[in-house]
Amino acid sequence: MMDQSLITKSVEYEKCLEEMREQLQIYQVQMSEMRQKFEQVTTENRSPLNFRLHAELKEALEMQLDALPFMPLGTAIPADEEIVRNLQEQLQLTNQEKEQAIELWQTVSQELDQLQQQHQEHMTQTQIHMAERLKQINWLTFTSLLHTCMQPVRKQNWFKFFSIPRNVLEMKSNKEEAVLTSSSSM
Repeated sequence: MMDQSLITKSVEYEKCLEEMREQLQIYQVQMSEMRQKFEQVTTENRSPLNFRLHAELKEALEMQLDALPFMPLGTAIPADEEIVRNLQEQLQLTNQEKEQAIELWQTVSQELDQLQQQHQEHMTQTQIHMAERLKQINWLTFTSLLHTCMQPVRKQNWFKFFSIPRNVLEMKSNKEEAVLTSSSSM
């Protein structure tokens, strides 16, 4: 009965362990995808094409600004102010997105590290549990075999235990008869 409950618990434990392994693999795949995307964005930001596009855009904006007539401060056209404000907001949102992507990547990286550590601890505990279980099974097997092997010896010992007093009584009885017989023949 104890063996059956150990087997049931071991099967449940193995299922749980397998689910955790699958979950870890999914997280590792997701983390790998996130790293690839992050590296791609970083590479794109550092690429010569991006610098070239930035330079071209800067040049085009400078040309547009140069083409605009000079106006003293405070006399700007409201539409231009709206464009500048809109561009500043876009720049601000882009920077926020970048920061959020970096934070997300760091969070996912930390979570992956924690999951790997938990998995390693779990595997260590599993190995300890399995070693203890194997030790227990070996002990149960040993005691069962010892019991089986000792059964004939026990039967012989019981036979000897009960037959020796009977033999002693028979020998005493024979001795007394011999003493009686030798005393009556005299």
